[in-house]
Amino acid sequence: MSNTTEKIHPKVQDFLKKGPRKLFIGGQFVESISGKTFKSVNPATGDAGDGLCEVYEADEKDIDRAVEAAEKAFHGPWSKMSASERSRLIWKLAYLIEENLEPIAQLETLDNGKPIRETRNADVPLVIDHFRYYAGWVNKFSGEVVNNSLHPNIFTYTRREPIGVCGQIIP
Repeated sequence: MSNTTEKIHPKVQDFLKKGPRKLFIGGQFVESISGKTFKSVNPATGDAGDGLCEVYEADEKDIDRAVEAAEKAFHGPWSKMSASERSRLIWKLAYLIEENLEPIAQLETLDNGKPIRETRNADVPLVIDHFRYYAGWVNKFSGEVVNNSLHPNIFTYTRREPIGVCGQIIP
């Protein structure tokens, strides 16, 4: 958080001291398959010295592992939960992010170089709002009965449902 007199939150200090930071796959923090790491650098300062912290570098094999774990969860406990239980968990995640808004905003600022006012007042609150918005939709999906123009006595029922998991690498 360059050009500021703000103090780094103790949770942020602790996070940056530990390392290398592991990947979160299948509900656990794990090392990358390759074991490669890289230093996360604050782009606002360009400090390439010790960097902010060391992070395990994910590659294609790690994405495959994450997709496999997500597929297992998708077809396992998550799919067996009621819609209201899934909604409750997403609401809880939003609450936990809100409860830790300041350290998350500081980490985001250090990691991407944005001013703290943007991560604190826009980025992280938008994440919270998105989780709350979609938590509210979890049990609102319903089907629709559509008249079949080819056969007037036949109706077609449409239903929205998830079809699976995808893997993404997000910088």
